[in-house]
Amino acid sequence: MVQVSPLATRILAHIDEDLRDILDIPPNIHPARLLLWRATEIRALWRVDTGAILDCSNGYAALFGRTRSDLLGKSMWDILPAETHATVREHAADDTGYTYTHPTVDGPVSLRVAARIIQREGMTLRYVVMDVASESAEEETG
Repeated sequence: MVQVSPLATRILAHIDEDLRDILDIPPNIHPARLLLWRATEIRALWRVDTGAILDCSNGYAALFGRTRSDLLGKSMWDILPAETHATVREHAADDTGYTYTHPTVDGPVSLRVAARIIQREGMTLRYVVMDVASESAEEETG
């Protein structure tokens, strides 16, 4: 079993409340439903200055054809497809949401990204949560 670093654990302890705001999760959601949602979400926590991934979900790792343990500690810039770097860098230091097309072996997938910038322990961190905007980029334009 992959362990979350102590730093990520401390930071994530403060994120659940922010996460509810980002995703408009109702305050009275049943704990089992929240647990199920968290198990299937696509999310990552990374340092803005280095791109180092401090934590991510299995769903996030699957976007890259990797496992969670493969991604922890790696730089975002080493795993993100080069064609997505400009879009991600444009939004890396702010809380704006955006949509971008992520290439996969099965074809492009349009992803909605919600983000929160977090200042913790002298670091600027970006917490992102994604969901599929459509099955392919063609569906958005066609």
